[in-house]
Amino acid sequence: MAQIENNARFDFIRYANCWEDADILLQALSIKPGNKCLSICSAGDNSLSMLVHKPEIVIAIDLNPSQIACLELRKAAFKELEYEELLEFLGVYQNQNRTKTYELIKSDLSSDSRLFWDQNIEKIEDGVIYGGKFENYFRIFKTYILPLMHRKKTIEKLVSIKSIEEQILFYDKKWNNFKWRMLFKIFFGRYAMGKLGRDPEFFKYVEDDVASNILKRTKHACTLIPTYSNPYFHFIFTGKFKPHALPFYLRKENFKAIKENINQVQPLLGNVKTCLNENIKFDAFNLSDIFEYMNMSEFREELSNIRSMASKNARIAYWNMLSDRIIPDDIPIEIDSEVSERLFYQDKAWFYKRFILGINN
Repeated sequence: MAQIENNARFDFIRYANCWEDADILLQALSIKPGNKCLSICSAGDNSLSMLVHKPEIVIAIDLNPSQIACLELRKAAFKELEYEELLEFLGVYQNQNRTKTYELIKSDLSSDSRLFWDQNIEKIEDGVIYGGKFENYFRIFKTYILPLMHRKKTIEKLVSIKSIEEQILFYDKKWNNFKWRMLFKIFFGRYAMGKLGRDPEFFKYVEDDVASNILKRTKHACTLIPTYSNPYFHFIFTGKFKPHALPFYLRKENFKAIKENINQVQPLLGNVKTCLNENIKFDAFNLSDIFEYMNMSEFREELSNIRSMASKNARIAYWNMLSDRIIPDDIPIEIDSEVSERLFYQDKAWFYKRFILGINN
C-alpha cells in the first residue's frame, strides 16, 4: 500500500474540481461505446466527461469519501436538473436558491454523501466548485498575490482574446516582470503549496525545483495555449469559470450525452487495488497523477495491479506533476510517445511536467 494512504488526510474536500484537462484525456483514451473504464474520481469532472463516449461502465475510485460525495452530488445534479440549472447550482452562475435545489436532489445521494453535504451546506450555498482546499489556494493567489504583481487592467488583458503571436508579445513585454517571477516562485514553491494547496506528504518523492518548473510551464500556458478559452486559466487568474471557457463536462454540447449515460458512472471508495475484487477487464484507465505519491517499488506494484485488470490494448493515461514516474522498459505497457507529447503540448491544465499514454500489451 502506498504510504500516502496512511500519512495524508482524506477527511475534507481537497479538490472541488478536476485539475486535469479532459480534452486531452479523452483523446488519449479513445473510449468506444461499451468500453469499461476505471477513473480516479477527484471531484468527478473527468469521470463524467468519459460518459460522452457511452462506455458500459465508469468506476470512479477515490480514497477520500469527500471526493466521492463531490461526484455523487454532480451525478444527482445531472440526473435532476436542466443545463442552466446545473451551472447555477454548481457555482458557474449566480444563484440564491442552491440550498433549495439541494433539497430537491439529495434523495439521489448515498446516505454517507447526503450526511456530508448536510454538514457542509455552506459549500452548497457558495457553489461547490469553490469548496476545496486547492481552490482556496488559488483564491488566495488571485485575491492577495496577483494584485501585487499587476494592475487589474493588465490581468484582464491576460485573459482577453488574442492571437498566439499577441499572447507571446504580451507576456514578454507586459507580464513577465520581476514581481511576477519573484512572487510566483514564493507562492508556488514547495512550502506554500504544501501548506495552503496540497498535502506536504504529496512532495515526499519530489526532487526538482517545484516553483521553477511550474513557472516554466506557466509561460507555456500564457504564450502557446489560447488563454481566452482555457477554463483552468480563467479560474486561477479571475476566480471563476466563464461561459466561453468551461471544463469539458460543463459545456452545453456535452450535457445531453452525460445526462443520458449518467447511471453508467459508479463511485467507489478505495484505491486501484480495491477494483481487483470487481472482476472487470478495463479498456481505459484515467489515473490522474497517482503514481508520483509512490516510491518506485510501489509504482511497479501498482502497474502490475493495473495490468491484471486491463484488457488487451487497454489505454492507460496519467500525468506527472512534480515527480518522474515513467513506465519501466521491462513492464509490457508501451508508451505512445508521439501521442503523449502532442497532447501534453496542448494541455490546458498546464502545470504538469508530463502526460503519458500507455498501451497494455
